[in-house]
Amino acid sequence: MKKNIIIVAAIIILVIAVIFIVKVKFFPSLPVPLATPSPTPLVIQSPSVAPTPIATPWVDEKGVVHDRTMRYYVNLINVDFTDDATREDAERIGGLINAKISGYGSTTNLYEFQISTRTKEELEQAIDKIDALNDPKIEGVFPSFLIRAY
Repeated sequence: MKKNIIIVAAIIILVIAVIFIVKVKFFPSLPVPLATPSPTPLVIQSPSVAPTPIATPWVDEKGVVHDRTMRYYVNLINVDFTDDATREDAERIGGLINAKISGYGSTTNLYEFQISTRTKEELEQAIDKIDALNDPKIEGVFPSFLIRAY
């Protein structure tokens, strides 16, 4: 009887050792939980309720486009120029889209342009117009994103 208990204990220890070796060798990135996480509530939507559509972009009274998780001004475009581009190059680009320079970042040679667009589509058309130039002095064109620091 004592011999059977020793054999069973040895088998259990061997199984635990094999499981540990397999986990370490084949699944090294699996985290080891320190505590059991608390269950999160499960929300079940009634089948009679139609799914909520993804929100369409909209412009608020301050001229900010709300597009899912992004927010940017509807009337501002940032153009990142190469290091050898000059203010005259920026003014030339501004003239093509009827915009005036409203900001400048010397570290990256980035110019911000204020343009008279009032919708997201008009802003995208202006950005596409600058992109279509394929100007070698332009590294990038994008809206003026709002960044929230926490």
